[in-house]
Amino acid sequence: MFKHIIDASKLIYDTSQVKVVVKEPKAQVEIGGMKVDLSIKGVELQVPRWAAEKLVELGVVEAKLADELSLKDLHGILWRESREINLTEIDPNFYHKLRKQLKKLRSESIKNPTPELLDTLRKFESTARDIVSCRIQKIVQAALSESLPPEVLEVMTIEERALLAEISELIEEWKRNVLEGEGE
Repeated sequence: MFKHIIDASKLIYDTSQVKVVVKEPKAQVEIGGMKVDLSIKGVELQVPRWAAEKLVELGVVEAKLADELSLKDLHGILWRESREINLTEIDPNFYHKLRKQLKKLRSESIKNPTPELLDTLRKFESTARDIVSCRIQKIVQAALSESLPPEVLEVMTIEERALLAEISELIEEWKRNVLEGEGE
């Protein structure tokens, strides 16, 4: 089930619109069924993220995608999360960006296993695990709650809402079995 949620989250992320600026004029192209005019240098356009990444790769456009999470970003998130009782607001695409950065760091450390890179990867993974653990504890606490304030759901990512729903359902089923003797 969670694989489907993660896939949906990635799809939403990849299809979100981003601004690009034409750097190297080209002929009109078709992207996802729509025609995009790339013939005028300096023109700002909105295209799906996946298309922007490909066009940047080809050197046709410039884009500020701001996808990468740094270790400093993670430390900031962990600091805020560990000091608050309730979940703090994070980027709705946090887990996608986290997976993407972990994949990149792991790949780089395999290609070039320097002590510095391996240390960065270790610190990144450790901090990421701490953030995930901290947020999971708060999600479990929310699942145990009889009534959930709307603010809690507002700061959750799509992956976290799916986890909350699954845990809540499991808790309710367990309560039914224990208190009502279902299945005897």
